Amino acid sequence: MESENITILLDGTPFSCRLDPVRSPQTVEALLDALPLSARPVQWGGELYIDVPFHRDPERATTDLHPGDIAYWPPGDVLCVFFGATPASTGDRPVPASPVTVVGSLEGYDRIARLCPVAVMDVRGGT
Repeated sequence: MESENITILLDGTPFSCRLDPVRSPQTVEALLDALPLSARPVQWGGELYIDVPFHRDPERATTDLHPGDIAYWPPGDVLCVFFGATPASTGDRPVPASPVTVVGSLEGYDRIARLCPVAVMDVRGGT
């Protein structure tokens, strides 16, 4: 499976994302199959997350993240967009509540903080 570009719209502002099917092929495939998604995200510090209609076991789960990472959190069946420090962080980097499966990265993540709180997050295939 090749890398796939998707678009996330936050309050109508598009963000380009590149999914990484090499790192987490089963989770990326489940995410692509679930698109399009539309939901009101929940904010947890520098993280936005939405429910997804699938469950996957962790793939190379980690807590070592960078702003701009997009991940799936198996305990909650949610897609997370990390754009800054979270309540679990001790520095500037995001730290999830527990290990996540990184599925890709988002360009321009630093613009998200200006949009929060966000009304609607749409995730669509293609760019």
